[in-house]
Amino acid sequence: MKPQELHEIGQTLSELAKPGMSPKQLFEAVKARHQKEKRRDIARAALAMMIETADARPALAVQLQDFAFSQRAVVEDD
Repeated sequence: MKPQELHEIGQTLSELAKPGMSPKQLFEAVKARHQKEKRRDIARAALAMMIETADARPALAVQLQDFAFSQRAVVEDD
């Protein structure tokens, strides 16, 4: 995956992530916009965006971290 693609998915995660949103809901919302991407790439984008936003938006960074870690336990079915 190219860095630009990773960044685009990260931007989508940042836009769609809302307080109280479950990891499953966030994954489904992101997957609707990035249909060809694999779960692991979306999780990688979440980690990259978590690092990028940690200082400016700590609540978002925590939500993205929780999302990325929750995806590690899911068997890839897409």
